Amino acid sequence: MRVFAVRDALTFYEQARHLLDARVHGLGLLTMLPAPEVEHLYIHLGRAYELNAEWEKARTAYTSMLAYARETGELGMESAILNRLAILAAQQSFDLAAAKRLLEEAWWVAEASSEPVILAETEWNLAQMAIHACKLKRALIHAKRALERAHVTGPQELTARSLYTLGLSYALGGYWEEVVTYAEEARTLYATIDEQAGEASGLSAQLIYAGSPPTGQLTKRAMEVLCLCLLALGHVNRGEPQTGVTAGQAALDISLEIKNIWAQVYSVLNLNHALLEVGEYEQALRVTQQGVEMARTLPNPTLLFFLLTVLGAVHQAMLSLEEAHEALIEALALGESIAVRSYHVLATSRLCANRALAGDWKSAYTYALEAVAVRKDIETSLPFIDFLRYFEIEALLRGGDEERAREEVQHLGADGRTTRRQRLPYLRALATLAEFDGEAREALASLQEAAVLANEIGLPGELWQIEVARGEVYASSGQREQAHQAFGRAMAIVQKLAVKMEDEARRSNFLAESAVRRVLELGRV
Repeated sequence: MRVFAVRDALTFYEQARHLLDARVHGLGLLTMLPAPEVEHLYIHLGRAYELNAEWEKARTAYTSMLAYARETGELGMESAILNRLAILAAQQSFDLAAAKRLLEEAWWVAEASSEPVILAETEWNLAQMAIHACKLKRALIHAKRALERAHVTGPQELTARSLYTLGLSYALGGYWEEVVTYAEEARTLYATIDEQAGEASGLSAQLIYAGSPPTGQLTKRAMEVLCLCLLALGHVNRGEPQTGVTAGQAALDISLEIKNIWAQVYSVLNLNHALLEVGEYEQALRVTQQGVEMARTLPNPTLLFFLLTVLGAVHQAMLSLEEAHEALIEALALGESIAVRSYHVLATSRLCANRALAGDWKSAYTYALEAVAVRKDIETSLPFIDFLRYFEIEALLRGGDEERAREEVQHLGADGRTTRRQRLPYLRALATLAEFDGEAREALASLQEAAVLANEIGLPGELWQIEVARGEVYASSGQREQAHQAFGRAMAIVQKLAVKMEDEARRSNFLAESAVRRVLELGRV
């Protein structure tokens, strides 16, 4: 297993299982073997099946162990295997309801067993399932309990994993300072767990997106990847995209080193959020396309859904609007199979922007209504990478839904936790609303603040569009010189973005798109 010879390992594990079964019927070996030996066999056999994508065989192995645990009255083992079965249900088919039922049963068994480590593991898994269901309050409750119990019981790996999970829970509510703090603390703690300790811990519990690492040390490394991914996400949302690129690239490097496809896909997802922010479109496209192909090989649909939304965002940034539309429509269709409605807003919001950029305001209005409806139904106030809401405001105004547009702008500005990065969509929404009201001075004030922020943060894709918006407001109010200067600044940024594109066809297509052509023409006048 340590050298990834999974099929060879399976051969030996299966022989051991057959010998055990034969002895059970013949000589009563179960009474001779200590329970930890039996647990070791079935846990490692199941993990090997998972690593080999033989999900039903893994389930059978774990179910056999569950029967043994119940027959022998091993409550700690019973709770541990119920945890394994829960992760399998979530990882294979994203059946969060089944996973939650198994974990609730595991919690009661762990409580009866009086084994604090098993109880902490179950609390941790309950937090993980609440996170994936986008249940903020429940996630925070279980994550804090898991961390408290981990501190008491002592295992460093469990403490590190609980710190990471608490950070991810805070991300659901947009508490980005806490996200970065806990992710960094978890990563630092993982770095102190040496190789021998990692191996001594055996096969620890796993996050859904950590895959099925074949050893304890590789589980530790996969968790380092996830910590770096969370750091990348936190830095992007705090308005520190270059730091996000560094963290995301480090995550991808480790995931490639440990040959973990789940971690690779997750790394690509979070790295590309940051690459898009800093304007590295071609690199983002290349890596995202590879990530999408890898995600298609995994049984869990959520990573593919997220990667498709990112692929759509990359194409959209390069103004390849039809390619973006195709990816986002596939994401939306796939989202229908995921029983977590919160995810849908990532696709509908980007589709609203896509149709707005294409000039199809009727469709943009439809998607804006869908995005607004989903947000009202979910606990999370700030879904990840939700930076395009100003398109929804304009679509609502153009659709005659003025009252709803004003309510959405008010909600967008009401959150006291808004970071510098998340203030940008609010400023652009304010400018859109002010321009609709014929208040050019207010619109320009909001766009000026947005331009300063985008420049300080380092967001060229945002900045050129803000300068275009400023130019249009200046032009409509008769301030020709200021309009020319704004369009000139937009032209300079667009040209720099184009120079970064080594693919001649994509660069030509970007420069030939109508919005860019207009910027180049107005910037030269």
